[in-house]
Amino acid sequence: EFSPPALARPQGGEYTVTVQREGDAVPSSASFEFSFFDDAVALTCASPPGCAAPATSSPAFEISVTNFPVMGAVSDAVSVTFGSLAAKSVTLVSSSLALTTLLVEAPDYNCAACAFSQGASTGAELSVTSTSDASRGASAA
Repeated sequence: EFSPPALARPQGGEYTVTVQREGDAVPSSASFEFSFFDDAVALTCASPPGCAAPATSSPAFEISVTNFPVMGAVSDAVSVTFGSLAAKSVTLVSSSLALTTLLVEAPDYNCAACAFSQGASTGAELSVTSTSDASRGASAA
């Protein structure tokens, strides 16, 4: 049995596995290349206003999502929400196996359950989710 280690970024290389069954005179070997990666998804707000949703419309801001590669059209692959409301727009800035950066514009909304500080909501949770697998995603308040 084999368990890969937890890694902060994708890592890989050439590996050889050798197996020798009890009673065999010569072990069997196989050499192959593969990569390990930690698939835990994490969300970071890369620029102001941070992860706080604006009380009124504001310019788009960048968010970074680790271990969340986006292939193809971002509108088909990613759902970005502030509380229960979809973002006005989501633009793919860059994407790799380890890090995806998105440019997000928050929706205009009136959030009765939100607290506001300096014009920004502190009660709406920002969430990024894969449209093909709802279990893959991350949130930040």
